Amino acid sequence: MRKSGILMPVFSLPSNQCCGTFGRGAYDFVRFLSKSGQKVWQILPLCPIDYTFSPYQSSSAFAGNPLFIDFELLAEMGLVSKSDFESFDKSPDKCDYKKAFNYTDIILKKAFSNFNIENFKAEYENFLEENKYWLLDFALYSVIKEENGGVAWIEFPTELKKRNETALKEYQNTHKTEIEFVFFTQFMFFKQLNNLKTFAHSLSVSLFGDMPIYVAFDSADCWAHKEAFMLNSDYTPSFVAGTPPDAFSEEGQVWGSPLYDFKAQSEEEIPYRFWKERIKSALKIYDIVRIDHFRAFEAFFAIPSKTMRASDGKWIKGPGIAFFNEIKRAVGNNLPIVAEDLGVITDGVKQLLKRTMFPGMKVLQFGFDGNLQNPYLPYNFTENSVGYIGTHDNETLVEFEKKHKLEATRLMNYIGRSSESFNWAVIRLLMSSVANTVIFTMQDIAMQDESYRFNTPGTVENNWVYRIDPAITNDWLAGILKELTEQYGR
Repeated sequence: MRKSGILMPVFSLPSNQCCGTFGRGAYDFVRFLSKSGQKVWQILPLCPIDYTFSPYQSSSAFAGNPLFIDFELLAEMGLVSKSDFESFDKSPDKCDYKKAFNYTDIILKKAFSNFNIENFKAEYENFLEENKYWLLDFALYSVIKEENGGVAWIEFPTELKKRNETALKEYQNTHKTEIEFVFFTQFMFFKQLNNLKTFAHSLSVSLFGDMPIYVAFDSADCWAHKEAFMLNSDYTPSFVAGTPPDAFSEEGQVWGSPLYDFKAQSEEEIPYRFWKERIKSALKIYDIVRIDHFRAFEAFFAIPSKTMRASDGKWIKGPGIAFFNEIKRAVGNNLPIVAEDLGVITDGVKQLLKRTMFPGMKVLQFGFDGNLQNPYLPYNFTENSVGYIGTHDNETLVEFEKKHKLEATRLMNYIGRSSESFNWAVIRLLMSSVANTVIFTMQDIAMQDESYRFNTPGTVENNWVYRIDPAITNDWLAGILKELTEQYGR
């Protein structure tokens, strides 16, 4: 079925807090999607964020970001009063994460003090049971980390770092309240998210999530599942993720994430259990999941941690189709997965994508370099793909038109339109493509410039702070989008 949607992170939504939440702004955005005929909402990762505020270097592949918990919804449950947060700053123009962390901690602790488990007994116990693979480990990691001044798990007290069973049980017994607080926080996160998802489904809107392939070294996942990663005997990474030197980067890129030991994972009693649990968990949250850096399943670039130089790295064969066959046996054959297959893609990666039958990605901004065989030119699209103008890492169309005049001219010549604005001509072009699904970033629909980007790769300033003015998602704009959507059978 042909469909279209909008990429709009939760943190970018309007709210009465310092970043977007699962509250009124989220429900209003779902209504806007429905009015405009959009069937998909792509929301980026919902996991906890790091000090750069990036959702792609998280302390957990499973946990939710507490900043998205809406205070007003907590008040409706009687867990806090509006007077507890009405005096807080709102930060409507950009996300203010420092204030958001502080305010969220205050309100969640207040809500926890008023939380009566007996009122949610069956629901709460079911939540604990369904998430037992990761929840206690994440809670322990979080509490130990906080108690030790925020240090990485590699600096935890020795027996806790090693996960000595007796030491962990003793710690759990002496920190019951702190651990229960983490449980409560995650319970409220997923309760609010599931309610929002149910509402979206009632308006025929699907949630499209994003799964970073790697996790941070300082994460509950790496601490709890050391055997799943390439680590030395002292638990430091033997290799880290990155990319080799190329035409775009003379020195290559060093991402620093620990690499998976796929061979060890394949030999476990339950092969690839970490990944099976991760994908099961993601498919409970989302209707569709994009797996970042798909090419690593065919081969991944390993940089020695001793040098941390990409020029010293090497390619290591990935688990290939055997991995996905195992996942399908555990989770189901018809996995709603989209493969992020951007960048330098070899024949081996193309073959793996073909064998999995997952749709790949087509990005219009990459298509107009003058090469008529460019796979991102619309006439080279395939039906089994997800088309984009740009992703969360790309320039907005306004910025693209300014900085890449030759490519923008080629694009307009391809379209053959002069009466429409550049943005809407490109939106129309993507709508008309053969790709089964097309996704637009909100900034391009709103015709916003480079100051409204989600993220500029290679930088750490002013990323992940974009927030939309609620006045933009109005009925007039919804009508224009709906007309285009119906015109092109989406």
